[in-house]
Amino acid sequence: MTTRRWTVGDAVVTRVPEEGFDLVLPQDEPTTRLLSQASWLKPHFVTDEGALRIGSSAIVVESEGRRIVVDPWLAFDGPDRSSPESRARIDSLLGGLGAAGFRADEVDVVANTHIDGVGANTRPGPARGGGPETEPDGEEPAFPRARYMYATEEIEALRAGRRRGAEAIEVLLAQELVQLVEPGYRLTGEVTMERAAGHAPGHLAVRIASRGASALITGHLFLHPAQVFAPGPRADLDEDPELAATTRKELLERCAAEGTLLIGPLFADPGGGVVVADAGSWRLETAP
Repeated sequence: MTTRRWTVGDAVVTRVPEEGFDLVLPQDEPTTRLLSQASWLKPHFVTDEGALRIGSSAIVVESEGRRIVVDPWLAFDGPDRSSPESRARIDSLLGGLGAAGFRADEVDVVANTHIDGVGANTRPGPARGGGPETEPDGEEPAFPRARYMYATEEIEALRAGRRRGAEAIEVLLAQELVQLVEPGYRLTGEVTMERAAGHAPGHLAVRIASRGASALITGHLFLHPAQVFAPGPRADLDEDPELAATTRKELLERCAAEGTLLIGPLFADPGGGVVVADAGSWRLETAP
């Protein structure tokens, strides 16, 4: 799979995909008919048959000497993180990140737009007895020198039992590696965590703005580029569908006005594009 890099002013954004990940979701006839009106979705994001292509990635932002990992492979946690398969998968993800030039122990910040499982925020600890088939000794931070950013509302939802990943994220909380943030929090002078409400409580997006260029990492407010074309409410996808739809439209209007690169961690390769207004809706144009 292809690692994508975009220059945003003085910042650099890199999409590191999960090697071998391939998920295609067939759609019902009304959805297929609707999406056929957005020819730009093919072939990267929608198949010829109208099925959605889904991606899995971590997004890395290099800004002002800091390495920031955004949403490291959220949403696809297996049912048992202690299984040999899950442990091997997380090791593979972190190995892919290192191969792209970002060793886990050199990451400064892990910015989570929300909690959707734990992804590769943590990894299973060393196996008891040292054998590959034995149980791991709990979870440990995947990025040992990083600060982990979460919205205050998300941690409150976790405490209330409304978010998956409690046991693993509790490890980060116990080691005082978590920093609770509010909308507007600056990771660097170029990178801000901003409000992107609706999909989950306190959901944030990561905005990069440098020397007149801009990019927005959407988290799961946009689960697929089809929501760029059709950003309306989806009760099956968002905790507050009407609010999510309103937020998507507001962000798309701003992104189109500014020529912003929109990047979704769940978008299939190439992972994003520049937002352009298009006959009452929007589309993504591939960015070099």
